Parts: sequence; structure tokens; C-alpha cells
Amino acid sequence: MVRYLVGRGGHLRDHTERDKLLYWYVHTLLWGRYAGSTESVLAQDLHVLESEDNPLDQLIANLRQNRGDLEIKAIDFQGWGVGARFYPLVYMLTRVHQAQDWDSGIELSKHLLGKHNYLQVHHIFPKSLLSKAGYPKSEVNAMAQAPAVGDR
Repeated sequence: MVRYLVGRGGHLRDHTERDKLLYWYVHTLLWGRYAGSTESVLAQDLHVLESEDNPLDQLIANLRQNRGDLEIKAIDFQGWGVGARFYPLVYMLTRVHQAQDWDSGIELSKHLLGKHNYLQVHHIFPKSLLSKAGYPKSEVNAMAQAPAVGDR
């Protein structure tokens, strides 16, 4: 992202360019683009930035070529916990779409004041009830945790 911005004088042309850049960035994280052979993948992406007329389109095409498709499916979230790649996506969507804490109704926002002034991970479903209902431990852990506000 930084290299792309530097090549454009630190400014994006419009919201379409911004959205493509963010789309590419989020998908590189979700699919682990730089998790393996970092040097060769990074060299490939930097080459695209220097040689292509529409570098963002080509970067996104490279992601599709490696993944097959970039569609996010419900199964991608199944059995995943706080340390997983898709957890930050859930956290980001929580922040961007003004989600509310199920208990207090307070919007999950960094701009909160008072004792509810920070986000943390809380259990939103009692683990014991999920276990009694027959869910496997991996799903219990994934379902029972979500971003929430303040101290309980």
C-alpha cells in the first residue's frame, strides 16, 4: 500500500481507487498472500506497480490467479477464533458498520466515553450452553467470542 501511494504522490485519485486498494489489501491478509515465499511474491507485486497501466486491477487479478476466486464463504468463519485470519475481518466490519453491544446496546466505537471507552473480546454466548448443545470445542470457542465494549 505504501509503495502504491508513494508512486502517486501520496494521494489517491478517487473513492474507486481507494476501494480497490483496500479490497486488495484486505484480501492479501485474508488469503495469506505474504505468508509463504514473501520475497518472490513481494517482488512480483512491486513489478506490477512499476510496469502496469492499471496496477490495482493486475494485483487483484494476481490474487484471483493464486486463489481461484476471492469469494468469502460462511465456512471460512467456521471454527475460527481470535487468532485466525478472518477474525480481524469480523472486527473491522464491527467497527465500520456501527455494530452494537448486545448487552448494553452501546455502539462499538473507539469514540466512546467513560467506563465503556474501549473494545475487548468478550464471550457473547455461554460456552457451557454451546457445549451442552453438542457443538465441537472449536465451534464453541469461535461462537463464544466477539468484539464487545468496556468492562463487564
